[in-house]
Amino acid sequence: DTARLVAEKDAYVVPTLATFEASIFYADQLSTPAHIVEQVKMMLRRGVEAVKICRDVGVKLGFGTDLEGVMHHYQLQEFKIRSAVETPAQTLHSATIVNAEIVRHEGKLGELIPGAFADILIVDGNPLEDIGVFQEDGSGIRVTIKDGHLHKREI
Repeated sequence: DTARLVAEKDAYVVPTLATFEASIFYADQLSTPAHIVEQVKMMLRRGVEAVKICRDVGVKLGFGTDLEGVMHHYQLQEFKIRSAVETPAQTLHSATIVNAEIVRHEGKLGELIPGAFADILIVDGNPLEDIGVFQEDGSGIRVTIKDGHLHKREI
């Protein structure tokens, strides 16, 4: 019922599931008690289920992670986690078009069209076939262009 209401109100949901997975991965380093780790695992499972529910009723899903510090590099895991219930095209749409809507930059971000910022990633492989090209360590990202300026080149 809640997901239907969110869809009816044309609101957005931005799952941040990588936060849970990173918390599990770093549990020992952060001295997280075992019972808390079990609760976080449950929240991750339920979060994935919630993405599917939202997707099924037409909720607009953005893409984000809320990770910082030692966990920041874990943010690309969000692609992998969401692949359990989304197609690569759905996840990429969330990370580009929907996120541009959320920040009210439609036509400027998330699209390769005239007048948009030239923010481009060149990756190893086709993310529409294998979202795994966005690996945890970023090694699948070969070129990063932001606002038309080259920031990373490894071709």
